[in-house]
This record gives sequence, C-alpha cells and structure tokens, in this order.
Amino acid sequence: MAALIKKRFKGWGVVLIVIAALVIMFVVYAAPIAEHLWKVFPGIANFSFVSNLLKDRVIQKSGAQSAGQEQEGGAAGAEEKQRPVSVIVFKAVKSDFEDTLLAMGTIKGVREIELRFEANGVIDAINFREGDFIKKGDVVAVLNQQDAILKLEYSQSKLKTSQTQMLTAKKKLEIHQKLYELGTIIKSKLEEVALEYENTKSQVTSAEKEVAFAKQEVQKAYISSPIDGIIGEREAEAGEFVTSNTKIATVIDVSSVYAEVGIIEKDLQKIALDIEATATVDAYPDVEFKGKIDNILPTIEGKSRTITCRIKIDNQDGMLLPGMFVRATIFVFGQKDVIVLPTPNNTLRDTDNDGKFDSVFVVDQDNVAHLKPVEISYLTTDNAVVVSGLEEGEQVVTEARAELSDGAPVEVLETQEGLKPQEELPGAGGEKEMVIQ
Repeated sequence: MAALIKKRFKGWGVVLIVIAALVIMFVVYAAPIAEHLWKVFPGIANFSFVSNLLKDRVIQKSGAQSAGQEQEGGAAGAEEKQRPVSVIVFKAVKSDFEDTLLAMGTIKGVREIELRFEANGVIDAINFREGDFIKKGDVVAVLNQQDAILKLEYSQSKLKTSQTQMLTAKKKLEIHQKLYELGTIIKSKLEEVALEYENTKSQVTSAEKEVAFAKQEVQKAYISSPIDGIIGEREAEAGEFVTSNTKIATVIDVSSVYAEVGIIEKDLQKIALDIEATATVDAYPDVEFKGKIDNILPTIEGKSRTITCRIKIDNQDGMLLPGMFVRATIFVFGQKDVIVLPTPNNTLRDTDNDGKFDSVFVVDQDNVAHLKPVEISYLTTDNAVVVSGLEEGEQVVTEARAELSDGAPVEVLETQEGLKPQEELPGAGGEKEMVIQ
C-alpha cells in the first residue's frame, strides 16, 4: 500500500513539473508565436486573448526602442556640444559712407506774386504773354482810363482857378496894406482882405490834393511788375471787366527756385535746414542742380502724411521753370574713412539691454568667436557706421546658424568683403541702399 502511494505521488510530481514547464514556455513564447501567427493569419487578431498578447508585445518593443533612442540622443547631444557653430562673416574695410533720402516734388519760384488792379474797370490792354520775361516797373496791364483822366482834368482846372483867385487876393491885400499905411482905410478893412487871401490859399491847397488824388486814380489803372521775373498763368483778357479781387496774372522770380518735395513722417528727424541736396528734372536728365534745404513747413499734409521741404536752388541760367517735376536727393549723413557693417539687426549686439547696439562678434585666426565692444555713429535699417572698436581685416559675424556665445568655436561658411552703393530703383525712396560685392 505504501509503495502504491509512493508510486502515485511520484507520477503526480512529474505531471506538475511538465505543467510548470509548459506554463513557462507559454509565457515566454506565447507573444512571439501570436505575433508570427498574426502575420500569417491576420484574422486571429479578432480574438481578445491574441489581441492582448499583441499589445504587450508592441509595448515591450516600444520601450526597448525608446531606451535605445535616448542612449543615441545623449551621445548625439554630447557630440553636438562639441560641434562648431556655422557662421557667415564680413571682412571689415574702411570706406566713405553716405546716406541719402530720395524725394519727388515740383519746381516753384522763390517769389510768386499775384497781380491785381487796385480799382474796378475794363481792361484796355495786357502787354505780356505767359512766359515772357519782364523787369521791375514794366507795365503789365492797363484799365480804361477815360473816367480817371476826366477827373484829373477837372481837378487840374479847379486848381488853376483857385491859384488865380489866390493871386488876385494877394494883390488886393498888398494894395490895402499900402492904403492902411497911408491912413486911408481902417484896420478892420485890412484884416478882412487878409482873411480873403488866407481863404484862397486854403482853396489852392484843397485843389492840389484833389489833383494828386486824381493822378493816383489814373495810376491805379496800371499794373506794374514789382520784381524781375516771368509771367505765369494769365487769367484775364483785354475788354474784360475786373474788380480789385480779380487776379490778372502771376509774376515769378526765377533767379532762384524752390524744389518743393514731400518727406514721410519717419524720415522727418533726418532732415534739417542747410542740408545739401541735388535735383534733376526730366528736361535735363544729365544735369544735377545743387541746393540746400531752405525751409521745412511746420504742418503735415493730411492725405499723403508728408511734410513739405523746400530746397533752394540757384537758377541764374533760367533752366528750371515753375511746375517742372523734380527728383531730389537729400544728403542726410556722410562720413569718411569708417567701417560700414551690413545687416545691423543680425550683426550688432546689445549686451547691457539698454536699447542701443554696443558690440559685435569677431572671429579670430583659431576660428573662435569673441564679443567685442564697438562705437556706432550712425545706424540705418541696412547699415551701421562703426567709428571705433574694429580694425581693418577683422572678421565680423553677420549671420550665425545657432546661438553664439563668447569663446564659442565657429565654422566660417562664407566671407563677404566690401560695400558699394546700390542703384536705386526708379521712383524708390528712403536710405541709399548698400549691397555686398
């Protein structure tokens, strides 16, 4: 009996060992077998048991791949820290810098005087045409003078009568003075004659003023040029009735002219009185007329949002005429023998965060970047003028492909050299563009 029990226990032990081995094999190989069967028979993924095995398999693989990627990323990061930063540099050279503003406008006379009659009447004659040159004092137009001449003649006749009466009264007074000295007449009679003489003198004075007034009325029938110049647009014709408010013509002084141009608001701080400028007109495209800013109007035009700037130009040859379209170049800044850097927003640095650029990165012979302080005298959107801090031949970083720090190793991809003025596009304005050769 004991032997039988011992035999049965030994049999069950073998069975348990076999079952345990099968369970271990299932746990280890079930997922790979399920994945293999799923590749051959995709439909078995619909069974929940097989689906769970496949999910576990995917999670395990993902975890292993992530761990591998982290290890690779760490190695790559270490390698990246040692890799130099790729940069583009500009070789500093000294040159002359000039910044300009381009503007367009119209030629106008320095003095433009509207001519009007002082009296009402009918125009008898106009002696000049548009564009004719006239001198100061030349008679431009005349009104019909018939009424004025009649008044003048009447006042002159009245003056002669008064003068005759005065002479008669004077002689009468002289006679009565002699009679009074002889005692023939009394004093009151002498005084009466003297009063008559004074009255005739007053009449003569009044008549003289009437003659002067009549002459002035005749003179009002003439328009004379107050300056040397040319006749502009004529707005009246002979035979036309005009009043003192009617403009007859305009006389324009063209010995000097203004180029009136518009400057946009953002460039207002760049211009000032006596800044030099040049102007060109379509009539003489190869001729540059030199001048200076003579006046800046204090108001801004509503629609164009520009301020009017007047450039005074000598015009003794009379080549420039009022109304011509003009293109002006205003020289807002110029400096000789300086280093000019391109693309300031990329090149310059603000180390103390005060809103002003004060340094640049310079690459040395060992391809190491160093932060170097500089002094900027003039700055535009395209260029920066450096007056100190840089030497000719130094390589200034104008573009970095990654964050750059002081002492960082760099790899120079391109070296740019020299600056030259870029040709302005027709009708373009703003600063004079600079490009890299």
